[in-house]
Amino acid sequence: MSQRLKDLRLSIQTIEQADAEFATFAKAKIECARIDADAEAAIARIKGTADCEKEYHQAVIDKAERELAAYIESHPDEFSKPRKRKTDWGTYGLHTATKVNVFDKDAAILHCEINGFADCLKTSITLLTAKVKERLDAGEQIDGCELQSGDIALCTVKKELLDEVKKGEK
Repeated sequence: MSQRLKDLRLSIQTIEQADAEFATFAKAKIECARIDADAEAAIARIKGTADCEKEYHQAVIDKAERELAAYIESHPDEFSKPRKRKTDWGTYGLHTATKVNVFDKDAAILHCEINGFADCLKTSITLLTAKVKERLDAGEQIDGCELQSGDIALCTVKKELLDEVKKGEK
C-alpha cells in the first residue's frame, strides 16, 4: 500500500481564507514576541535584584583582595616555601605569571612571517557575498557561485505590533 509523503492539496481556497490564516499567523507571532518580552523583563528584574544583593559582597571581596595583596607583596618571605598558604577556605600567596606584551603588533607579525613562525599567526579568509553578487551582476563568472532569483512566500507581521508587545503596551 502506498503512503502519501506530502499532501500538496491546498486547504486555503480563497483570499479571505488566506487573510484569516495570516491573522492566525500574526497573532501567534505577536504572542511569541510577548512571551519573549516577558521573559526578558523577568530576567532583567532578577539580574537587577542579584546585582543589588551582590553589591555589598563585592565590596568586601575587593577590600579583602587589596588587603591580602598588600600583605603578600610586603611579606614575600612568608611566601617563599611554600609560595602558597593552604587553609580550609582555599589558598593564597604568590604565583608566577607571565604574559606577552605586544607593543608593536605590525613588527611582530612581520617577524613571524619572515622567520616562518606560522604557528604564531592566524589567517582568516571570508567570502564577501555582497561583493561576489556585484561581480556576478556585472557578468563575471566565479567558480562555485551562481545567482539565484525567484519569488518566495513571505509573511511579515507589522513591526509596530511586535514593538508594542515588547514595550508592554498590549
